[in-house]
Amino acid sequence: MARRRMQDRRRYQRLALNISVVIRIGGTIDKKASLGEEEIEVSALDISAGGIGLVSIQPVPKGKIIEISMDFTTLSLEGEVVFHKPINAEGEVRSAMPWEKDRYRLGIMFTKIDRENRIIIKEFVKRFMR
Repeated sequence: MARRRMQDRRRYQRLALNISVVIRIGGTIDKKASLGEEEIEVSALDISAGGIGLVSIQPVPKGKIIEISMDFTTLSLEGEVVFHKPINAEGEVRSAMPWEKDRYRLGIMFTKIDRENRIIIKEFVKRFMR
């Protein structure tokens, strides 16, 4: 039942995927520091136009602000690969929990993402949800 309520709260469709993402850890939502220098390569588990699920070898506490950078490719209607500029966004860690084998599952809500990038992600998810 709780899982159903979580799905009902989601504003955007979420798509499972496995891509490499680079994050930089910054401040917290209450005290936004200049975004940190600590870069970590993580794996994305799922994505939506509103956020991304990540797996990290390093714990990142709830409330932290992170910068996210990912290379993103999509398919055109003709089936050709389209390379986009890297998608950069800022997000807040909304959930952080232990995962398998000393890893951590992070739920990130995008707090700053430009309109074009949000549309690219939304269309990508929509195409593969069919």
